[in-house]
Amino acid sequence: MTDGSATVDAQRARTRRSIVEAALCLVGERGMPGVTMSALAERAGVSRPTLYKYFPDVPHVLAAWVGEEIDRFEAHLREELAHTEGAAARVERYVRAQLDEFASHPQRFGLSHVDAGVPEEVMVAIHERAEVLRGHLEGAIADGVASGEFRADVDAVLHSELVNALLGTLRPVVAQRRHDAGDLADAVLALLFDGLRGPPDPDAGAVPPG
Repeated sequence: MTDGSATVDAQRARTRRSIVEAALCLVGERGMPGVTMSALAERAGVSRPTLYKYFPDVPHVLAAWVGEEIDRFEAHLREELAHTEGAAARVERYVRAQLDEFASHPQRFGLSHVDAGVPEEVMVAIHERAEVLRGHLEGAIADGVASGEFRADVDAVLHSELVNALLGTLRPVVAQRRHDAGDLADAVLALLFDGLRGPPDPDAGAVPPG
């Protein structure tokens, strides 16, 4: 690659990033229905023809951002899990990493914010990327079942879906600082590990016969 082409590529990347960041700001201010391509071009400091060279509409801009965020976080998570031993420890690292991510970017939003109005093919691509994240948790749970850390009847796919759904509902709670991310992680993990490791003693808490 020549210096000239490298410079052009860098400029394109900066323009693309400015468009994405402008879209995030506008959505935060107006909500997705209030964002137009004209307003986006103005906020990003580009002409409308230039904007359309990068994205066909606002949903595609937001979809691009979500995909980039997933890829960035997945790389970070993969690195952390590579240095974490044991299934339970990997599950814990996954939960804490997700909630820490929400706390680190309270102004950000997730998949639920771009579902409405986004072309189906775009959402399919985004959800395929998100499945890579869930795959890390599913794999950790499956390994725990295989090693005996978790109950033999645990369904790794079902449990990973349940955990991710729960974490998704906690995003606004963390973003609004209603609870500390670490405290929420402790609570989620307590519930999760109770279920993964086995039911409580049926005699626990029973009132002895009088």
